[in-house]
Amino acid sequence: MNKLVASIYKEILLISRDLGGLIILFVMPLVLVVTITLLQDGAFRNITEQKTAVLLVDNDYGAVGSTYTQEHGREWFLFRFSPMMPSEILARQRLSV
Repeated sequence: MNKLVASIYKEILLISRDLGGLIILFVMPLVLVVTITLLQDGAFRNITEQKTAVLLVDNDYGAVGSTYTQEHGREWFLFRFSPMMPSEILARQRLSV
């Protein structure tokens, strides 16, 4: 037990004399945590602000398609819906050619 106490005392003396070692031991992890937190927060804000465009085509004009668009509206979570009827798609294809 005496050797363990002596070893701990010796390590405390060595660290207390080494200012660079103390800075690396305590300050660098704090800088790393703050930097990573700021980077992750910026990336998360970019993801949540952007919406993925989804084109909904109701080919059968059925109840499921109309209910789906009414339930979710124009935006839902990370998606922005653009409901279109097949006739609109054909018209846009003819105009783009």
